[in-house]
Amino acid sequence: MGIPNWISLFRICLVPVFPLALFSELGGARVIAVTVYAVACLSDIVDGYIARRYDMITRLGRVLDPLADKLMGAAVLICVAWLRTADSPPDIIVYGFWWTVAVYLIKEALMGIGAVVMYRKVSDVNPSTFPGKLSITLFFIVCTLMLIFPDLPDAVPFAMILIATASSVYAFIHYLVSYKKRTAG
Repeated sequence: MGIPNWISLFRICLVPVFPLALFSELGGARVIAVTVYAVACLSDIVDGYIARRYDMITRLGRVLDPLADKLMGAAVLICVAWLRTADSPPDIIVYGFWWTVAVYLIKEALMGIGAVVMYRKVSDVNPSTFPGKLSITLFFIVCTLMLIFPDLPDAVPFAMILIATASSVYAFIHYLVSYKKRTAG
């Protein structure tokens, strides 16, 4: 198992660290949690660079890398929605964050099922694509801003989360088209 796969495993290990840090009693808990999230995101860039640069792309890496992204993304979105719910009275905007979580989880579950089917049909999975990485980047920016600036008026993070969710749906459609092409026949 090469260095990129070890880095992906490290990112998976960071997933429970994020909520533990965020909801801890430590001073600066949000900053610590954002730092954990940033380390996970930066290590995603590093493992991808190493894998491509040194021709270390593996089928295992094509599974571990997106799995780490999906798990961290789900953990962060659920935590951010939880905080928005705790900080605000229930209204359309607060419920909107939970709809984003639902869309994200359904999309990722469908992509996971598709990856298993594809792996069985063609012994591989789709590699990461630009729309997928853009979606992850937008969620990172939005969630980080929401954690660092919790007092933003609700409409601002809600608009940002809608844009990130739209990019996620677009990435899903892009993967779906690629999946259909690779599994046809």
